[in-house]
Amino acid sequence: MTKTIMIVDDERPARELLKMTLDWQSIGFDIVCEASDGEEALKLYKLFRPDLIITDIQMPIMDGLELIQEIRKLDSYQKFIILSCHENFSYAKKALKLGVLDYLIKDALNKDDLYTVLHSISFSQSETVPMVSIPQTMAKDQGKNNTLNSILTDENTVIESTEIFKEYITKTNYDYFCCIIKPEERDFFSSDLLNEVQNHISSVLGCHYGGTICHIKNNLFAVLSYLPVSASEFDMMNKRFEIVKCIRLVFEQIIGSQVSIGISQNSKDLLQIRRVFTQAKQALSYRTFLGTGKILYYDALQNNSRIIQADLLNKRIVSIKSALKDKNLPILKHEISHLYKKELQGMLQYNYLQHINSILFGLLTTSCQEETIDFKTIFDTDTIALTILDKLETLDDMCAWFIIKFTALVSAIEQKECTFYSLRIRRIINYIHKNYNKDISLDNIADEFDIHKVYLARIFKEEAGQSVNEYIRNLRIERAKELLRNTNDRINEIVYKIGFNNPQSFYMLFKKYVGVNPNEFRDNKPSS
Repeated sequence: MTKTIMIVDDERPARELLKMTLDWQSIGFDIVCEASDGEEALKLYKLFRPDLIITDIQMPIMDGLELIQEIRKLDSYQKFIILSCHENFSYAKKALKLGVLDYLIKDALNKDDLYTVLHSISFSQSETVPMVSIPQTMAKDQGKNNTLNSILTDENTVIESTEIFKEYITKTNYDYFCCIIKPEERDFFSSDLLNEVQNHISSVLGCHYGGTICHIKNNLFAVLSYLPVSASEFDMMNKRFEIVKCIRLVFEQIIGSQVSIGISQNSKDLLQIRRVFTQAKQALSYRTFLGTGKILYYDALQNNSRIIQADLLNKRIVSIKSALKDKNLPILKHEISHLYKKELQGMLQYNYLQHINSILFGLLTTSCQEETIDFKTIFDTDTIALTILDKLETLDDMCAWFIIKFTALVSAIEQKECTFYSLRIRRIINYIHKNYNKDISLDNIADEFDIHKVYLARIFKEEAGQSVNEYIRNLRIERAKELLRNTNDRINEIVYKIGFNNPQSFYMLFKKYVGVNPNEFRDNKPSS
């Protein structure tokens, strides 16, 4: 039987986009009316009495939460889904108390998410509004919690001898999966809180679903949950989705914090509990790439992870090193931002992320040593270790941290150079470092700084110890050596990248300065 829907949103494009997201009639729904604010929606509700209302929160005249409160007075069983552009926990918490079915974010919504939510809705009038109040009694089941903790954290625990195994093994035709939950804004734990969460999950899910919860180190919680086996894989997926959604809502309501959740694959063998626990932890680790406050499925992430493009990332590192040597801060910031927010964001490879972090961290510390700059100037401490990055939880955090530190490093190097060169020569050198790969010479530098070229040649050589053209040639040769060492670029490509117009003149000049030709240099890869 077709179910009716009302859409409520003050932005007409948002309403139109939602209508185009799905073929509503093919899945048993009919959009019978739409409204641009809560007051209009309340009038239409009294006329059409739709089975489901999808509403925004922030609207003029009457907002979405007020609308839900008013309709609850008329029908306590009315179904609501909130679809908002505000990923704000205070809104979600209010909506939760009003018994909405789900709270979806417009920017993150896709067709599959919406279909899964709609498919999971029960329109039985006997169904009570979920999550409106919290039971006052708490289930004291500390024994099972401790047993689960022991299984997950102690390899010496024999699973077959535990009470969890003995209880669950009798549940034939059930699958198991593990959730790892991380509260994002709360840093403490109590057994009463754990018991309250356990009790509420049990009371909401009922006897056909359920699980055991325990607290593990680093402010993480683990839930071992079970669900009835079905011949339909899609039905199993929906059941797991419902359980996870319930667990998330319970945690956010009771703990008062947004949570991230990692979800393992389903398993028929309870002896594989440690394996599914590891999968859930791996899924949770992807919050580093995808952001906090999300539900992260191990199987989906494994399927979507891209193959590491190591060569592409290595080229990005070479560009960062060159920008640092040139003290070109805009390029340096751009390269770091692109590395973390584009390439690493799409690869979802945690080990390679750690590798990139260690390279950039090493570049910072090595540069400090080579330039004789105190660590305290850059890191605000006399000693520094790579473990400082453990406190950075997302790619955005890491990106921002490295940009701040490299900015401080460039500033410190420039201040140090003030003691060697006059302000005018320092500006000229900075200009050369930013433009060495273009067609620059003494003449156009003199024009750029409005200085007579004879005077420029004299003062530059007095301070730098070499002519302007010699300085440019030396810089280009050094950049060529870096590219030959660290990339697989063809030599003819390198010629034009560093500002030469003629490969033959580059070969001759390179051999004169380095002692071997570019091919020999690349084959031998000398250290200098």
